Amino acid sequence: RVDRVIVFGHPTLTREVPLLVGREDVEAIVVGSTGGEDYDPRHHVTAHPAAVRVVGEPEDPAEARRWTGTWVQASRAILDEATAAEAAPLLPSGTTPAERR
Repeated sequence: RVDRVIVFGHPTLTREVPLLVGREDVEAIVVGSTGGEDYDPRHHVTAHPAAVRVVGEPEDPAEARRWTGTWVQASRAILDEATAAEAAPLLPSGTTPAERR
């Protein structure tokens, strides 16, 4: 479960980031926005600092890879499902070329 998201700059290549940043149950921090306006697609960003400094001990690299892998697999499953739905034939189930003749 995502509790906090930290975005650097202004993301432009995905639809998922604005949705995640705008979730009510996620703390959103946008660091170093570029351009004239701070990035805040759903008016829910908690803070817009110019920079951040990470303190504390780094996480176990293996645990970080597992966590990232979980999110990558979930994202791929969603994309595969959406692609399959778009590629589904418009014919009724069970309709074959022989049945249409």
